[in-house]
Amino acid sequence: GRKLDELDDSAIHSQLSFLPAQPLVFDGTVSENISLCGKDSEAEKSRMLQQFGMHTDLHQKADQGSLGELQRICVIRTLLERRPLIVADESTAHLDRENQKSVENMLLSSESALVYIAHNYNREMMNRFDRVLELKNGRIVYDGKPQMYRFS
Repeated sequence: GRKLDELDDSAIHSQLSFLPAQPLVFDGTVSENISLCGKDSEAEKSRMLQQFGMHTDLHQKADQGSLGELQRICVIRTLLERRPLIVADESTAHLDRENQKSVENMLLSSESALVYIAHNYNREMMNRFDRVLELKNGRIVYDGKPQMYRFS
């Protein structure tokens, strides 16, 4: 392997998609926000919207949706980027339980490796991951299988 500081930023960014807790949408349509690179077909974008239970017109302004809809738009964008690594920071924070499970399923079934940052979690969600790291005050206090994790 190589140290991160030996890589240029563009090499890192080409391998990583970041999914923030606060949805980031741009001035434009849902379609434009889903596929910033413009390489996905309208049919593929519509299919992804339907998979997330959204019956949104691709040509409506993206910023007109609810917070949960904006978050799902960001998740769809991330999945369509098809990068090897997704870092998701509280990516289901603004979703109801049904949509949380849907987003988790989509993220976990993608071919990308997933780093999922969660401040609020439960045993059911945690058991879906291969490994759990718990940080306290900047130090790793647990590193292991989710089944062995003890909730405090």
